[in-house]
Amino acid sequence: MRTITAIVGILLVGAVAPQRAAGQVTFGAALSWGDDTDLGLGGRLNFGLGEVTKKNKIEGRATIDFFFPNGFDYWQITGDGIYQIPTAGAAKPYVGAGLGYAKASIETMTPLPGYGAGSDLFLNLIGGLRFEPRGNIRPFAEARFQLGDGSQLVLAGGIYFGR
Repeated sequence: MRTITAIVGILLVGAVAPQRAAGQVTFGAALSWGDDTDLGLGGRLNFGLGEVTKKNKIEGRATIDFFFPNGFDYWQITGDGIYQIPTAGAAKPYVGAGLGYAKASIETMTPLPGYGAGSDLFLNLIGGLRFEPRGNIRPFAEARFQLGDGSQLVLAGGIYFGR
């Protein structure tokens, strides 16, 4: 639990810390659905890593998501690289990849054979759309495919605060 508290604290500090360059750091919130883990809520922190050209940006992203499957607790953190595809229009596509760590636990009075706490490292493949900002809020929608022992498809949507 202390690990989760520390990670959430780091994400929140990043969200409220003064931004040195406009648009370099953005904080977001997401509602997710995983085909193995049901509904989830999460936070995101995006930060600029540089530009390939003036229109092509590469970002780093850290996420934490808490899912609420029936019968056990499940959370995951990821670190991803995101490439924004240059296009005209209100929807800005992006693709990316990264690594993640997931932790599942079952709370029972008696340990069950073959069940209990488990963790997994996975590869995260990402595709999504960001939409034009409405004030300081920018909506997004994405699909992530997680490859590892606990492979799953995750669909997410939410908002970023800031441009």
